Parts: sequence; C-alpha cells; structure tokens
Amino acid sequence: MAMVIKIRAYHLEDKKMVSPEDISLYTFKYLQEAKHLKLMMFTGLLDKHGKEIYEGDIVEIIGALNAEVYWDFGSWQLRNQGRTGGLLFDIKEQVKVLGNIYENPKLLK
Repeated sequence: MAMVIKIRAYHLEDKKMVSPEDISLYTFKYLQEAKHLKLMMFTGLLDKHGKEIYEGDIVEIIGALNAEVYWDFGSWQLRNQGRTGGLLFDIKEQVKVLGNIYENPKLLK
C-alpha cells in the first residue's frame, strides 16, 4: 500500500484554506518559509463519513467533547483545552470532521 502525502494550508492574511490540489511539491519549500501560511498534513485517515482528516481539524468524538487533531510522539492524537484524548488511529471510525482550528476555533469551547 502506498502512502499518500497531502498538505493543505491556511492563509492567515486572506483567511482562506488552500487545498491540497493547489499545492505542488514545487511550491512546498516556499510554503514552509511563508509566515502567513499554516501548513496542515493529511493524517492518512478518514472520518466515519469518509472525509479526509488533517492536522488542525476539529473532530466530534461520539459521546465526548470535540477535539483538535495534532501530531505528537510519532502519532496523530486528540486534545481539547490542553488535555489529550488518545490516539486518533484507535477511534477514527467514531469521529466526524466538523471544521478546523483556523476557521472554526469556537468549536473547541
């Protein structure tokens, strides 16, 4: 099975998401250096509805609080208000992507 690497970015000045289709490997180096862009990597996982889950996404966990997806200690994890909530891989079938930390930060409150 081949690993799919996708990156999306949030443009802080324009306040809009740049889709993975609009980011090529040629422009990736520029994106890393741009201070007005926040890069988010595809986790390789899909939520319960088949939607791609990215770093910085806010997901709804069945029977629990909403949580942010982030990378730490070599795995995709979940957190809400500073508390970690476990590994995303273990519960991916129980989460639904609601938004992301840049466009929908109120979803974490």
